[in-house]
Order: sequence, then structure tokens, then C-alpha cells
Amino acid sequence: MLKDTESNIVAHIFFDLEFKIQNLQIDSEQKKELSQIVTNMKTGFGSESFEEAYKEFASFSSNHVATMNPMLPFIIQLAAYLPLRH
Repeated sequence: MLKDTESNIVAHIFFDLEFKIQNLQIDSEQKKELSQIVTNMKTGFGSESFEEAYKEFASFSSNHVATMNPMLPFIIQLAAYLPLRH
């Protein structure tokens, strides 16, 4: 379970991410797809579905050159919330 401070940090990351997506210079369909992936991450946060949506987000970003650079900070920040695998 996240502490209040950590929850605020995560909420801020998603807020900044959604703002950044709206300002990307990509076509509207790509923007819509990326926004849906972020929604899936938000709703699945703290569960296995977050991990799947995160992988989709990272994959989408790396496959679309126009999105990789602006999305990289978010990929790194959100990776901290992936479950550790041993």
C-alpha cells in the first residue's frame, strides 16, 4: 500500500504524463492510443495489470520516435513502481 506522500507523487506523475501527451506533436489516433494506455496504467496501478500496461507504454513509446524522448522520463519514473521479480 502506498503512503499518502507516495500516492501524491504517483498522481503527479500521471498528471504530468497526461499533460505531456496532449502536447505531443503526433497524430490524433496515436495520441488517443497512448492516452488509453496511460488510463490502463492508472486504473491498474498496484496490480499485475499495471505491469502489463507499463510494458505496452514503454513499447509504444520506443516504437514511435516522436514519443520516445518526451516519454522517457515517465518510463523511468514509473519503472520504480513495477513489482520486483526474483
